[in-house]
Amino acid sequence: TFALDWKTERIVLRGQGQALELQQLALAMDLTNRRLGAGTASLSIDKVSTGLGGAEGFRLAGEVLEKGDRLDMKFTPSLRALNVGGQSARDLVFEIGMTGVHAQSIETIGQVLGDTCGIEHATADETTRLRTALRTLMARGFTLGIARIAGTVGGGSPEGQLHVELKPTAGGDNAPILLARILRSQGQLTLKGEV
Repeated sequence: TFALDWKTERIVLRGQGQALELQQLALAMDLTNRRLGAGTASLSIDKVSTGLGGAEGFRLAGEVLEKGDRLDMKFTPSLRALNVGGQSARDLVFEIGMTGVHAQSIETIGQVLGDTCGIEHATADETTRLRTALRTLMARGFTLGIARIAGTVGGGSPEGQLHVELKPTAGGDNAPILLARILRSQGQLTLKGEV
């Protein structure tokens, strides 16, 4: 397990004609299985200010739940207000989720990527383990989706959702993966007003 609760009032970076100020930065984690990333995590910044504009009320929340040999994941970035280059946005929410992800494959992929510091430094054995894990991940199937897009951009608002399902392959992990037979998707995006 792993738990963390870290806060700082202000961080300022300046250099090469650029400036960045972050106010009220908070990072919290409560992982029940750090190898799988299972648990909850959040990053919040009350105010971001740069030479180009600023933002208020940024929050990135994540949750990964173990369900047997599968994982369900949800990540939700949100922003209360944004003003950059004369463009403004308010109350933006973008909720992304994955369900039914093969946990052992995710663990292997994370371990290989962590051990190699990027796949370009991998040994032949590590590359084989990574390919096998990716193949198993796809063969077992999962669902990926954007459950919600919402907010106000300029004088209008976007709303929408997208759902992509990769069904398990017939014949097991080593059967051919024929996307035309196992991939399904549906979704919509509605733009109202002057977005």
